[in-house]
Amino acid sequence: MDVLFTDWQTSGKGRAGRKWTAEKGETAAFSIVLKSVPPKAVRIIPHIMGLSVAEALENLVQIETGLKWPNDVIALISQDKINAGKKICGILCESVTTGNSTDLVAGAGINILQSEESFVRTGLPWAASVFSVTQKRIAPIETVKSVFNAFVSLYESVKTYGFTAVKDRYSARCVTLNKDILVNGERAYARAITDDGELLCDFINETRAVTASEVSVRGLYGYI
Repeated sequence: MDVLFTDWQTSGKGRAGRKWTAEKGETAAFSIVLKSVPPKAVRIIPHIMGLSVAEALENLVQIETGLKWPNDVIALISQDKINAGKKICGILCESVTTGNSTDLVAGAGINILQSEESFVRTGLPWAASVFSVTQKRIAPIETVKSVFNAFVSLYESVKTYGFTAVKDRYSARCVTLNKDILVNGERAYARAITDDGELLCDFINETRAVTASEVSVRGLYGYI
């Protein structure tokens, strides 16, 4: 397992090919490279990456975090109350399968020091940083080390036991659960997280589990 890190992003890639940039020292952008990932772990790597970031940040700066399914890390409480419920970390995982072997890159970008004004300027109304939420400064490299250590522990568990090993910890943080949401624009109620990390939803005429690769989920009245 290898980790690649930078604190300066000039051409990052997000979901759906979106571009992402950050000034030097303002972010912790890193990728964890995994070889020969067990099949039962591939789908839930994004979930445990999000959980790793959430738990690491709480330990570093005592920030209260939640997870918007499947892996966006959300600040639940902000000193100024303005940034509560905003995204402080995005995660993107990509894999390549050759024969029976799957290699995977789990990438994350944690907003560390950006000001609230910088997100307004760049047109990111649902984004915040650790600093804009807590008024505390943390070093990007120390942040990455903490997240990596948390990830290794979680990954070893799911390699052996699958997502059930960490599902309760994940579900306890998931802000998507037990509320009305929009799934690709269709109204639904988020009931539970399955043993495979899917989101079990009640739609008008059926109950079904959806996967992150199939859908986009938003809160009924906003981002979460």
